[in-house]
Amino acid sequence: MKKLVIGIVGLLMIPAFVFGAGHSGAIAGSVLDSSGRPVVGALVSMATTGPSTLDRMILTDSRGVFSFDNLVAGEYSVQVTMPQFAPSNKEKIQLAAGGSATLKFNLQTVADVMRRAASRDARQAADIV
Repeated sequence: MKKLVIGIVGLLMIPAFVFGAGHSGAIAGSVLDSSGRPVVGALVSMATTGPSTLDRMILTDSRGVFSFDNLVAGEYSVQVTMPQFAPSNKEKIQLAAGGSATLKFNLQTVADVMRRAASRDARQAADIV
C-alpha cells in the first residue's frame, strides 16, 4: 500500500516537473562603480509589476554579480541600493516564458551626483546672465 501511494504521488508530480522545467526564467546581472570595479554587497531588489506582486532581495557577490532564478513570464523592475551610492533602477523588464534578461548597473557616488548637479546649475546661472 505504501509503495502504491508513493507511486501515485510520483505520477502526480511529473506534470509539475515537465511543465515547470524550461518555463522558468531568470534575471541576472552585475553592479559596478563608476570606475568599473564590482560593488560587493549591494542590495538588489526585484519586483513584478503586475497584479500578483513578487518581491525578492539578494546581495551581490564578491564579483558584483546577482541572479534571480525560477521566474515566471511577466514584467519586472529591479533596483540596486548601496550606502554612499545613488540608487539605480531598471523598469519594464519583459521576461518571456523560459527567457532571461542580463542587466548591468553602473552606480554613481552621491558626491559625484551632487558635483554634476552643482556644475549644471552653475552653467545655467551663467546662461541666464
